[in-house]
Amino acid sequence: MEMRDPIDIVRPIEALSEAPHFADLTGRDGLPCRVWRNPSRREFAAALRSRAADTSGLRGLVTQADLYVWQSMNLVHPDFEHATAINGIRIALRAEQVMVNDEAVIAEHFPWVSPDRQQAEEMDTEDRRSVVTTHLKQHARLSRVYPSGFTVVWYS
Repeated sequence: MEMRDPIDIVRPIEALSEAPHFADLTGRDGLPCRVWRNPSRREFAAALRSRAADTSGLRGLVTQADLYVWQSMNLVHPDFEHATAINGIRIALRAEQVMVNDEAVIAEHFPWVSPDRQQAEEMDTEDRRSVVTTHLKQHARLSRVYPSGFTVVWYS
């Protein structure tokens, strides 16, 4: 029986270790967690797409202009928002996929996604999801992380 070399597991966030970071926050486990704003290193995007990528706990927050990323099971989105006073669309980053929290369809929470609030309020959930998906796919910071594009999956 032939033995194969083990695959080295890669945490995409490690590709940013030498890049300037936005903040050091504390997770619910009491351990520090580093957060980056607008990661643009090609190595991060490549590590994210690697078949050996460990994307568990790889989270992000998308604002009108910025993308914040961190990798921790213990620094959840509400804790990040409370610590930084930054609100945005809560996402999880995966290899070719961005998982988006369902609250992103609430027009009054993110007026920069749906500028015509009255029209947005008349839309059903699927139409609002389509608007949010289009916005995310056109977001400059996400496009740098996913130069070949990504699919959107919704979670509650």
